[in-house]
Amino acid sequence: MEGADPIDYAHVLALLSVGAFASGWFNALLLRRIEQLYPGSGTKEVITKAIISTLPLGGAINAMYLIGVPLLKTTIFAQDGEARLPPLDVDVIFQGWTVEKFITLTKIECIMFLPYHSLAFKLIHPQWRPIAQAIMAGLFSVAVSAVTLGYFNIWIDLFLDFFAAPISR
Repeated sequence: MEGADPIDYAHVLALLSVGAFASGWFNALLLRRIEQLYPGSGTKEVITKAIISTLPLGGAINAMYLIGVPLLKTTIFAQDGEARLPPLDVDVIFQGWTVEKFITLTKIECIMFLPYHSLAFKLIHPQWRPIAQAIMAGLFSVAVSAVTLGYFNIWIDLFLDFFAAPISR
C-alpha cells in the first residue's frame, strides 16, 4: 500500500511473544485457578469471577503488554542488528509504562472484558473458555498495539468525527 508505514517486525514479534505468554499461558492458568476457587455459574460466582478476571488479572496482563512489548522490541527483537538481552536497568525495563497508557488499557479492558466475562462465566463451558478468551485477546491486542504505538487517540478522534459529521441527504 502506497504511503503506508512499513511493518514494524520488532513490534509484531514483541506483541506476539507477550501475547502468547500473558494472554495465552498466564491467562489460561489463572482463569483455571479462578474457576477452581469460585466454581459454578450462579450470579454471585459469575460476578466474582468477572471482576477478578477483568481487573486484577486484566491489569496484570495489561502491565505485561506495556512493559514487555517496548522492552522486547528494543532489545531481543531490535532491528538495529544488535539484538540483546534487556539490561537490568529500571528505566529501560519500564520504558513503555505510563499511568496514562495503563488507565487507557484498563478502560478498554472494562468495556470489552467485563461484559464478555459476565457472559462467558455463565454460558461457556470452562473447557472452552480459553479458546473464547483467546479470540477476545486477539481483538484486544489490536487496541494494545494502538496504545503502545500511539495511534489509539487518533482512532478515537476519527471515530468521534465520523459520528459527529452531519448526514447529507
